Amino acid sequence: MSMEYRPLGVRDRADIAEIARTTWRGHDHLPKMFDEWMRNPECHTMAIVMKDTVVALGCVRLIEEGKTAWLEGLRVHKDSREKGLARKITERLKELAMKLGAKRTRLTTSIDNPIPRRLAESIGMSCVFLLDIIWTANIRRRRQPDKSITIDLCSVDEFVRYAREQTGLVPRNVITYFWYALDATDYAVAKLKEMAGIQFRAAWKDSELVGIALGYPRGPPDNPLWSTTIYPTSKVSLLALLYHQITQCKESGIRALMLEYPSLFTVSVADNYLWKTTRHSLTLGLFEGSL
Repeated sequence: MSMEYRPLGVRDRADIAEIARTTWRGHDHLPKMFDEWMRNPECHTMAIVMKDTVVALGCVRLIEEGKTAWLEGLRVHKDSREKGLARKITERLKELAMKLGAKRTRLTTSIDNPIPRRLAESIGMSCVFLLDIIWTANIRRRRQPDKSITIDLCSVDEFVRYAREQTGLVPRNVITYFWYALDATDYAVAKLKEMAGIQFRAAWKDSELVGIALGYPRGPPDNPLWSTTIYPTSKVSLLALLYHQITQCKESGIRALMLEYPSLFTVSVADNYLWKTTRHSLTLGLFEGSL
């Protein structure tokens, strides 16, 4: 069967909607990603088309002034899976990244699912660090942890500087938020400043920095989510910063929270914070490869 490789276009909107309909039980955010791809000059798409229908797709997002090719949105139509198309589109995305002049590829994916991990490894990428992620709803605080830890508001410039200069605080000096990652540079400062409602916090104990966190609302107004990434130096500072993020979440009128933190500090969060519903949890890996 003939196969065509080409960029996506607005004519493919119906195909995108159909792929999304049967992905993540119909809750795929692919249509929103597609809309941004179409208007963002940093996004470069690639699709596999068979019989005038998009059956596989993905996007190379150039970030960090063109140094990094961020691979995202890899999808294969449910009727076209197990035919090697995921491998083919992944290889084409790498080729596209090279043509665009990027120096490296990056992506995040759940390491609990072996398929995307194998795809990343097939184009020479390897996992450089792990993060634990928990989605939860109907949150409520159980108790305040160590009160000797103080949580202060900090600027985005201070947050990035702490990430860059505090040895061992942020894995590989890479700041993560939701499914994205940026090196702790001036570029990250500029990008984070563009995000509406984002706030930064630093945790201190006896004048020593013991953790940093970012948090912000995302999602539709009728179903918002508070997304937070916490970088602690200990389990105690993780729980102190989490307590504060839950407070921010509740004060914003948001009932759902997504917590992201280095797997080094894996804890039973439910021992300290109770919620009625745990939506999902996974271990996220940042994969990277040189071009």
